[in-house]
Amino acid sequence: MAWMRSIKKIPDKYDPAFFKLLIERIRTAVNHMEQSNFPQGINGLWLNDKTITPRKLVSTMWYIPIIAQASGTYVTSTTAASIGGFIHWSAIWGSNVKLVLQITCTSSNSNATATFTLEGAENTILTTITTSAGTWEFKQSAEFAAPLSSQTLVLKAKTSNASYGAGILNATLVVMPNN
Repeated sequence: MAWMRSIKKIPDKYDPAFFKLLIERIRTAVNHMEQSNFPQGINGLWLNDKTITPRKLVSTMWYIPIIAQASGTYVTSTTAASIGGFIHWSAIWGSNVKLVLQITCTSSNSNATATFTLEGAENTILTTITTSAGTWEFKQSAEFAAPLSSQTLVLKAKTSNASYGAGILNATLVVMPNN
C-alpha cells in the first residue's frame, strides 16, 4: 500500500506511537478508497473463506429515531394528539419490510392509561402501544406491515384521564427486511 511506504523502517521496539500511526494509516486507506492507496489493486477476493462473510456485515435492522429528548413530553388530551414525532415513509421499501415501534413512555399515574399510536395517511392507525405503569418503561409494539405508499407517519398520544398525562421520552421505528 502506497501510504505504508512512508514508514521507512519497522522499529526495533513497538511503542504506542507506532501503533497509532499504523492504525491511522489503515483507517485512511479504508475510508478513502483510492487507487493510489492500493497500487497492487484489490481483486474482490481479499476476504478469504475463514473470515466473516459480507452478508453478515450488513445490518438486518435499521433504527430510525422519531423522538429523542433529554426530558419527557406530556400530553393531557383524551383524544389522540400529535406529539411532534414524524417520519416520511418512502414507498421504495415496498412490502419487503416489517416495522416495529419502540418507545420509552409513561402514564404519570397508574390510575390512567397512556396510549401512543403511529398513524399513516388519512389517520390510518399502524400500531398502538399502551401503558398504565405510572413509571417510565420501555415498550415495543408487535410487528406490523409497512405502508405501501409514500406518506408521513405521525406519532400521537392520549391519556384516559386528563388529570394524568401521557409522557414520552423517545421513540424509534425499527425497519426489518423480510427474509
